[in-house]
Amino acid sequence: MCILHKNCRMKKECLNCGHPLSGHYCSFCGQKAEVSRLNWKSLGEELLHFLTHIEKGFITTSGQLLIRPGVVAQEYLEGKRKKYHKPVGFLLIWIALFTLIYHGSEKLANAGVAHGATLFSDAANKAIFRFRSIVELCILPFSALNSWLVIARNRLNYIEILVVFFYFTSFLFMLLSLQLILAILTSVNFHTSTFDLVTIGIYTAWLLYAGFSFYRQFHIQYLVLRMILSLVTGVLVYFGLAHLLGLLMIQLGI
Repeated sequence: MCILHKNCRMKKECLNCGHPLSGHYCSFCGQKAEVSRLNWKSLGEELLHFLTHIEKGFITTSGQLLIRPGVVAQEYLEGKRKKYHKPVGFLLIWIALFTLIYHGSEKLANAGVAHGATLFSDAANKAIFRFRSIVELCILPFSALNSWLVIARNRLNYIEILVVFFYFTSFLFMLLSLQLILAILTSVNFHTSTFDLVTIGIYTAWLLYAGFSFYRQFHIQYLVLRMILSLVTGVLVYFGLAHLLGLLMIQLGI
């Protein structure tokens, strides 16, 4: 086995799968025919490729999700997926951005716990917000199940609704990230009921808009009533699970 050097670039077989080469790319696995030894230049090119390919779909998906969430979900399910960032990766990127901003806001903003001014106990609220990404990921399948059972069971399968909720939950982390940036700039304490209620209010309004614009295309009977029922049961599911997860984290000493 050799370490790559210049004459490796002239190989007649793909270094990845061994398939015969007939062009600039392997026709079997897609790897480039020209492969050189790793160095600082190749590392920089890889990083540039990663950033530019994220930007291509990531910014488009973020903008469209903000103003046309129903269209994003509809087109992705219909198979028009090239222009959108894949839902799971999209959510994970926003979670990563939120986590970075959160740790920065803990140091730069007024992040003290307000006495008795949170939706849960002070300890539970702090644990929930500190591990917000884990909490949301744990609750996401149940929120999708609730929406599927109440609204879309006769039109879509559960996995399709789960994919839609990956996008919808991504917007929540977009919102939280923006709020934390504002908290840094204004030195606002974000461990308060006011911060929580603003988040809930904006996200609920957007979720109703997103849900209605998506579900209406399926001509679901009594859609508005179903959405109201789904919202009520969804709130109960969300806060019930969030409270249990918060208590669990306290018990585990997290």
